[in-house]
Amino acid sequence: MIAHRRSDVADLNPRARALLRAAGRLGPDALRTDNRAFAVGDRVITTRNDRGLAVVNGQAGTLTALHDGQVHIELDNRRRVDLPGSYAHDGHLDHAYATTAHRAQGTTVERAFVLGSAELYREGGTPHSPATAAKRASTSPPAKTF
Repeated sequence: MIAHRRSDVADLNPRARALLRAAGRLGPDALRTDNRAFAVGDRVITTRNDRGLAVVNGQAGTLTALHDGQVHIELDNRRRVDLPGSYAHDGHLDHAYATTAHRAQGTTVERAFVLGSAELYREGGTPHSPATAAKRASTSPPAKTF
């Protein structure tokens, strides 16, 4: 899901997560931070570069295991990383069910769902426009704007 505003992303992420939880596609919450809970099966994204951990801001993947204070993630490029729980507790790990149009630049996905707004449509042909955001999808039907 792609949205223009971070506030929309912050609203969409827990909604998507709740649907996945109801469908039984997430394990029990095994790691809780001040404002997030993480479970096996969660889509996550790193939000801070850390050379020592070999991660950069914006790497997305699936949380595959949580144990011994470690967060194990299989990144979308199939590389596996093990992050200390402190990385998440320090606010550097987020859910990745929704993202901003800005962060989505340069990515290609099978299907993209774009949350439009009057503010987004006013931007017309900018890199954040709805048509540009919808083009992130590689196999979806042509983008439609309403």
